[in-house]
Amino acid sequence: MSVCEESEATRAAPSREETRLLYAALDSNSREAKGFAGTLRLIQNQPHGSLLLGITAAGLLAFGIYGVAEAAFGRIAPPSPHHARLAG
Repeated sequence: MSVCEESEATRAAPSREETRLLYAALDSNSREAKGFAGTLRLIQNQPHGSLLLGITAAGLLAFGIYGVAEAAFGRIAPPSPHHARLAG
C-alpha cells in the first residue's frame, strides 16, 4: 500500500506535528492576542523597528493597490461552450 492509498481508518495515531498543532490550538489564550496594532507595536520594538515598519507599510500599501486594481480591472471569463458541455 502506498502512502497515497493510506486511509484514515488505517492510521492508528496522529503524527508528532499533528499533536503539536492540536496542543497549540487547545492551549491558545485569546487574551494574549494582540491584534493588528499589537503586531505593529511588536515590529516597532525590534532592532531597526522603524525600517521594518516602513517595509511593512510599503507591503501593505502595495497589497491594497493590487486589491483595488484587481477589483477595477479584473475580469471573470465566462465558461466556454466546451466546458459547459463537460459540466452538464
